[in-house]
Amino acid sequence: MPQPSDHPILRIAACPGTLGPSFSRMLGRHRVEEPETRVKLVEASFVDQAEGLKDGRYSVGFSLERGLGVAVTSVPLWKEEIAAALPEQSPLLHLEEVPLRELVRYPLVMWSPEACRSLAHQIGVVLTTAGHPYKVAEEVKSFDLLATLIAAGCGVGLASRSSIAASRNAGIVMRPLAGAPRYMTTYLLYPAKSQGDVVSRFIERATAVDAEGPLSYGSHQIRS
Repeated sequence: MPQPSDHPILRIAACPGTLGPSFSRMLGRHRVEEPETRVKLVEASFVDQAEGLKDGRYSVGFSLERGLGVAVTSVPLWKEEIAAALPEQSPLLHLEEVPLRELVRYPLVMWSPEACRSLAHQIGVVLTTAGHPYKVAEEVKSFDLLATLIAAGCGVGLASRSSIAASRNAGIVMRPLAGAPRYMTTYLLYPAKSQGDVVSRFIERATAVDAEGPLSYGSHQIRS
């Protein structure tokens, strides 16, 4: 159970696939506007997050799915375009946009369905539209491992466009998928019961951040 503290604590649980530039921008705004509130950020599976929001272990959560029943409120925040992550020597780099039928000719680094349920499901749905079978080279639980394996030439993968682009120094290259963009939506989750002031203020910041410009620190800016 939460322990007493001299400063309020905001306990944030995030499912795999929700951490990225938009999340960093939102958290950065919170730190600027409310530095006295401590933040404890943990990665949690969808099931653990749902249970933790109901029993009070987590103040808010971030997930790629919203089905938590009446005890938890879900609000859509930002949409992330799904893109291809390719090694720097990939033959697909001559393409400005990668058709799925070409992508699935190569072994895929996939998200673990156990550890990354929502993300694995959404990527799987996208791949089924290719209409061709595909080979899974590895399953991963984190973007860092996905990037490492792809950079090493173990396969290709799918992730959010912003995360791949932000990791361009990790030896992977982003290419958009051909055709209509495919998106995954990040949801803010919080208990449906009345919230304290700290959580209420955080909810207001989280729901506003996607419509705002870069976050400024004096003469410096953070861009997503």
